[in-house]
Amino acid sequence: MSDTPSAAFSSVATYYEALFDPEARLAREGSLLRSVFEQAPGRRVADIACGTGIHAAFLAGLGAEVDAFDLSAEMIEVARHKRPHQGIRYHCGDMREVRGGPWALALCLGNSLSLAGGIKGVARTFSSVGNALSEGGRFLIQVLNYRHPDALQSRHTVITKSVEGAEITAVKSLVPFHEHVLLSLNFFAHDNGRFHTCSDTAVLYPLALPDLEHCASASGLRIVETWGGYSQQPFHPTASPDLIVLFRK
Repeated sequence: MSDTPSAAFSSVATYYEALFDPEARLAREGSLLRSVFEQAPGRRVADIACGTGIHAAFLAGLGAEVDAFDLSAEMIEVARHKRPHQGIRYHCGDMREVRGGPWALALCLGNSLSLAGGIKGVARTFSSVGNALSEGGRFLIQVLNYRHPDALQSRHTVITKSVEGAEITAVKSLVPFHEHVLLSLNFFAHDNGRFHTCSDTAVLYPLALPDLEHCASASGLRIVETWGGYSQQPFHPTASPDLIVLFRK
């Protein structure tokens, strides 16, 4: 596999939020984010692979000073439009080469680390984050648990919702292929009797806890907590849908 990121979802940035409900997502994830932020040794935060900025805006609302990065200039444009905040500075940047800091907390959520371009890209991401964290700083990551039985099956999701007056149908497919997972996103927007379509694809690298432990150790980070979901339930290798890990420098 190439050691470059698979995709930045630039082509689908406008309709990306049709895949989820931002308010429901924050209702599910917000308690853990608030707790981790309160534990951090400062207010400066890096949101890496920030997408449309929902986590950056949530933390800025808690008083964080956020640097939000995404590889996609189109995603950053959408984030700036949807979620401007005096506490957020948006940047177009590669997760493997984040610049700035020192930050008290860094985030890489939404399974984004699987897009880093294989284990070499993940190692580079940990190294760049480790270098940019303050002493005692935290790094919170969330990826899918690829050891869960559901992750071994092809999955197809169809969602239809209204976004800014247009009816959007989003089709998301995840297909295991050899040692990777193939992701495709297709959007069909029906607006004023006309259809607009866009799509994007990515090759995901299925990360496991030993991969993260190895990359973290080499970057001067150690595991503080491991969870199987945002409600902070214990992680089970074959039963948990997510793998959420909090590291400390």
